[in-house]
Amino acid sequence: MKNCFSLFLFITLISSVSYGQVADKTQRTFIHERTADWCPLCGGWGWNFKDQVIDFTKNKSAIFAAIHHSGGLSNATSTALSTNFGSGGQPRFFVDGTDINVGSATQAKGISDISAIYEFNTSVEAFAGVVLEATLNPNTKILNVKANVEFFSEVTGGDYYLGLYLLENVINPQSGRPANTLHQNVLTKSFYTDPFGTSLKSGIIANGEKFGLEANLTNVNTPPADMKVLGVIWNRSNNKYLYFNANLASVSINTASKDIELFSDMNAYQTESGAIQVSLNADGVHKNSQLKLTDMTGKVIYVKNGLDIKEGSNQFTIPTQSQTGIYLVSVVNGASIQTTKIIVQ
Repeated sequence: MKNCFSLFLFITLISSVSYGQVADKTQRTFIHERTADWCPLCGGWGWNFKDQVIDFTKNKSAIFAAIHHSGGLSNATSTALSTNFGSGGQPRFFVDGTDINVGSATQAKGISDISAIYEFNTSVEAFAGVVLEATLNPNTKILNVKANVEFFSEVTGGDYYLGLYLLENVINPQSGRPANTLHQNVLTKSFYTDPFGTSLKSGIIANGEKFGLEANLTNVNTPPADMKVLGVIWNRSNNKYLYFNANLASVSINTASKDIELFSDMNAYQTESGAIQVSLNADGVHKNSQLKLTDMTGKVIYVKNGLDIKEGSNQFTIPTQSQTGIYLVSVVNGASIQTTKIIVQ
């Protein structure tokens, strides 16, 4: 979902206090794409390779992020990260900060290279790790992240930082793709004013030393299912930030908050006229909701904003669709999203 933020607020604590889970010794593989929405190759072979990379990372200790260095999905943070890693042009794919030089004719080798690096990373213990807890309050629209960083070996020198970033699934045009499409894991925001985060420590860091951090983003309207929080430990050396380790967290809803907006028993079916009928139950009145129909590529076929949902049973109609295929029907209100699949004949 495309989203707008107001000026964001960050609150940072760096201390020996631990939050929730304990960091593990897994060395995670970080894959990122240098890309741009105006780039036709990024929507061509780059898109195909990105899909392979995302599929590779599933159920693995590997992370993918799309970093737009320019264009409609770029921001100050993504531009700074792209500049840090260098390698002009796009699409370019990096593993743990190194360009693997994949091209349209070398995609199979690119996946093989990623697999080899991943296998090596899983065979060694990390020097440091980070674990994250990300919680959205649907009433205040504040996204809170708590992070624990732990060093598992003594580090004799260097400057270490923790960057916290928001990754979003965004509906946006892409050159080389038909109309609007779904961009996955787009780096849209830093929790800190510095793109590379906040300093942990310079110089010697002892084995077992821990750092507890907390940060917030305000006015977050994206549904939790379309967001993840990325935490990256950076080692600053010669004015470059080198990848050290990372972790990824899904966003949960703060269940202690009141009046969480929920829908239930949602279904959709095609009428004899070809229109799509949508029905759902609501726990209360929900103003200014959105009804949307997308195809399986993420292309938006129909959208209706300003929908008012009453308590109990609701019925909505999406106009006749001429194209056969599989579609997703979504109803969004604040932090809540309900989605169902329908086959149009």
